Amino acid sequence: MSTRLERLANKEANEKHAKILTELLQKTHNKHCADCRRKDPRWASWNLGIFICIRCSGIHRSLGTHISKVKSVDLDTWAPDQIESMVHWGNQRANAYWEANLGDRRPEDQLMDKWIRAKYEQKKWVESKQVPDPSVIKVNDTNVDTEMKQTERVEKRNSMRLDYDHYNKTNYTQDKRASLNIGSNVSSSSTAKTDPISATLIPSPKPATFNNSSNKSDKPFKVDMAAFQEQLSKLALGRPSTGLIPRAPEGSEKAWANIIMSSRESTTTSKDY
Repeated sequence: MSTRLERLANKEANEKHAKILTELLQKTHNKHCADCRRKDPRWASWNLGIFICIRCSGIHRSLGTHISKVKSVDLDTWAPDQIESMVHWGNQRANAYWEANLGDRRPEDQLMDKWIRAKYEQKKWVESKQVPDPSVIKVNDTNVDTEMKQTERVEKRNSMRLDYDHYNKTNYTQDKRASLNIGSNVSSSSTAKTDPISATLIPSPKPATFNNSSNKSDKPFKVDMAAFQEQLSKLALGRPSTGLIPRAPEGSEKAWANIIMSSRESTTTSKDY
């Protein structure tokens, strides 16, 4: 069983190793997988001194520990000699040895398994079968930076292409729906039925008016007394109304003639008294 001091020492060592790995991953040539050039590798082959992606890490495991020893940057505990190997090598120096005679050829994704085996198991593109000391390997930073920029440029172009295809597909669907007039009537009717806020905004019908005139005017209504009296006389004689005064309903006891006659009789009676 480890003592408290040993656990504290291990914790400090792990924090120190994690900091070193983080700094190594910030370097330009370590920001991409050493084999497939994918971004943000979080795995490593510590005896080869390279950072790789999770897909290539599975292929490296299949090679056997006599060729590649794989660890996780985030999940595993690192020993001092493993960290030292990563510091001395790195993707730039490792590829300068393992891909010395490769040139500009790059592997296809579906052939990555065979390509990694040819690179590390068969040593197909190395200068010499004996692995040299990493300190004697000459590296060209310009070539590495150029390769990384080309990789980033290809990834950006592919991303733009995907966005362009998505934009065209979306616009095509909208134009097709508009040409077929799909959803316009349905959406408007469904909104009126289901949206209470929209329903409250529907204007209510205007109250009916008794003005039959087609021309609207803000002038006050004037009564023609002569015409009004003529209407009263016609109604008293039982003649039809011409529209100024509506006629009482048929059979009504309060017809205009009865009302007027009764008013005349009451006037005569009052005079007699």
